[in-house]
Amino acid sequence: MEEAKVRYLICKDLDVAQATYSPKGDRIALLASQSDISGGNVRLYVLPTQGGEPEPCITYFDRTLSNIGLCDIPIQGQTPLVWGWGAKSVFVPVSDSGKVSILKVFVDTQKIETVVEGERVIFSYSFSANGRRIAFAATQFDNPADVYYFDTEIEGSRSKEKKLTDVNKEWLAQIKLSIPEHMKARANRKSPEVDLWLMKPTEWTSNQEYPTVLEIHGGPMMMYAHAFFFEFQLTAAAGFGVVFSNPRGSQGYGDEFCTIIAKDWGKKDYEDLMAVRKRVLRRYKWIDEKRFSVGGGSYGGFMTAWIIGHTDKFKAAICSRPVIHWAAMTGTSDGNWAWFKRFDMVTPWEDDKGYKQQSPYYYVDRVVTPVLIEVQEGDLRCPFEQGQMYYAALKYLNKAPVKFVTYPNEFHGMSRTGKPWHKIHRLDQIIQWLTQYGV
Repeated sequence: MEEAKVRYLICKDLDVAQATYSPKGDRIALLASQSDISGGNVRLYVLPTQGGEPEPCITYFDRTLSNIGLCDIPIQGQTPLVWGWGAKSVFVPVSDSGKVSILKVFVDTQKIETVVEGERVIFSYSFSANGRRIAFAATQFDNPADVYYFDTEIEGSRSKEKKLTDVNKEWLAQIKLSIPEHMKARANRKSPEVDLWLMKPTEWTSNQEYPTVLEIHGGPMMMYAHAFFFEFQLTAAAGFGVVFSNPRGSQGYGDEFCTIIAKDWGKKDYEDLMAVRKRVLRRYKWIDEKRFSVGGGSYGGFMTAWIIGHTDKFKAAICSRPVIHWAAMTGTSDGNWAWFKRFDMVTPWEDDKGYKQQSPYYYVDRVVTPVLIEVQEGDLRCPFEQGQMYYAALKYLNKAPVKFVTYPNEFHGMSRTGKPWHKIHRLDQIIQWLTQYGV
């Protein structure tokens, strides 16, 4: 038996997310992004099996070819690369402005066709052998998930699609949901518009003012989407308005929109989030400005800590699995030393000015907002000590109430994939904190 030989086909400048051989095995389609911390678009490339440089299939399309829509229910699925009939095209997922759809890309002509779309997130799909029929699973604002069938050969968009399941029919009939209303905001005339959604309290009436929470997503290279979000529905059911948005740094709006904050968190994204707050206050008179809270996890936890270190306009804060101290973060998280790229490879022992400027830890003396900090002890993305440092500093300064909640044997994605009893406890803690300090 001959000794196996390994040959590298992909250059080191690309991070490959998916790859699949063409039916004849002569080409490889792959989804990849640049190997850096900027968070730019995932693009489609084709590479000869014998080797060579990967060739981008669509150079003009400024959206990411992956599912990066956020949802807090533990939906599992696959959005694979699928070669079309005759190996002339490839089916791919695309995230665009809060929606996740399926595209057909003709790899030799740069032509694009939208196959399945809608105000929803398609999180899993499978094709028939000839690529003409599709089974897919999707979530949307008012439905956690269902399975659908789509026939590309039938004329007329309505007849092409058929809903195959109604999994949550009985549960949805027993509860009342708050359906998000879409708006846009702009920080200033030179800034791009950002998508935002507002959910009214479930039992909203027009003659009453209500407390509201601004929610900030993680990433930051992700996006809030047309997906069911249990935590938001629970918050609305507890009597709060919920605002969520995709500020600069989010995916789904083009390369520049996403990468512009790569090395400078807390500036343009902060401007967008404060513009979102201002926009909903102007539009909805039922929102009580004095009872406006803020919360988020991961990068959203960073931004929550950043915001309350730069303004006192928020009534209460929920700071989940945050980044607090960049010098402590680099080398100790699963991002390893790659985080040095945010600071142009200048290490904190050489010059820590940039690390301090970007760390909410160094603005902690300004915080006068009650803060709930929750972390997971097994978190490798935003290590446990990040939240611990923040709690210790806030507790020492004693300018506002602070609570520190930790979860053993849990990891960064606990809010989605953690143990059910921990997820329930976490949600209870959030609602209790908002009820105590946000009203």
